[in-house]
Amino acid sequence: MKKKSKLALAPLALGSAATFIGGLFFYRNFIRRAQPSALRPELQAAADQLCSQYTEESWGFTSFDGLQLKAHFFSGQPESHRYALLVHGYHDTAYRMAAHALHFLEKGYHVLMPDLRGHGLSEGSYVGFGYHDHYDILGYIDLIREHDPQAQILLLGISMGAATVMLASGEFLPDNVKCIIEDCGYTSAWEQCRHNMRTLYHLPAFPVLTLTNLMVKCKHHYSFKEAAPIKAVAKATVPMLFIHGAKDDFVPFSMQQQLYDACSSTEKELLVIEGAVHANSNEVAPALYWHTVDMFIEKYL
Repeated sequence: MKKKSKLALAPLALGSAATFIGGLFFYRNFIRRAQPSALRPELQAAADQLCSQYTEESWGFTSFDGLQLKAHFFSGQPESHRYALLVHGYHDTAYRMAAHALHFLEKGYHVLMPDLRGHGLSEGSYVGFGYHDHYDILGYIDLIREHDPQAQILLLGISMGAATVMLASGEFLPDNVKCIIEDCGYTSAWEQCRHNMRTLYHLPAFPVLTLTNLMVKCKHHYSFKEAAPIKAVAKATVPMLFIHGAKDDFVPFSMQQQLYDACSSTEKELLVIEGAVHANSNEVAPALYWHTVDMFIEKYL
């Protein structure tokens, strides 16, 4: 009888062990700080051009939880009060936004590019999927306002950076923030991770993602379900532009419409880039991308 009981418990023990290993694997590979991804050649060329043509200043502050955060500031026209706060994505650094920085600098804007917590020069041992990061963005907005009380600020983020600026949209923002542009952001970290688990590893969300989420909650004090831009944009009042590549299968294209529909701002627009995969809309259709972005911004800055 005892032997039968042990045999009956064996699958449960094996399943529990497999769940724990899966959760640990997912945490170590997706949540812990990692070396930044190498920039594609065209993005590296933009970063090199940015650093050679413009003088960089180091900005930073201490986050609410004691992390030393760093950002890269580039001055535009001296008399300008326009500022572009550009936010990179998952396992990237600020220089991922170099092509965007060059565009805005050429138009006279000042540009601030943070290294998100857990990335680049900023401290932090984990990826926040935009949750704690969006509080950091509020800190950078305050830095810009201290630097220039007349600042007119636009927020633009790509991928996880897009999630970050959308999460900020749900907070009480100062009048200096004039508009927000999100490029290929996700509805929530939970839905994004669930999608990636299914497409990359052919695994269901339960129980592995549930366990990973518990690890994140215990260790880093946020959950994937709290990192939910779709809930934040439902409280947004700032004008918002939603951009997505029609062939994006990493952050599903369908999420763009969900976010747009959920957004409570009375001034919002959609831009779909045909043929674009994840985070390369401005490269696939640069004329359409920048014309739409510039026309949108000009209404508010």
